[in-house]
Amino acid sequence: CDEIFGGESVYLVEPQALENHNGFIIRLRRFIVKKKEELLNSGGDD
Repeated sequence: CDEIFGGESVYLVEPQALENHNGFIIRLRRFIVKKKEELLNSGGDD
């Protein structure tokens, strides 16, 4: 189902599915930010 997130075709998806996808992206971003902060706080090399 990769084509759904590939570009224009995203607008063909049901609005509800698109909302769910956006919610997933937001949670994923928050998770990544949290992980980065944890790494920084642990005094890693990066």
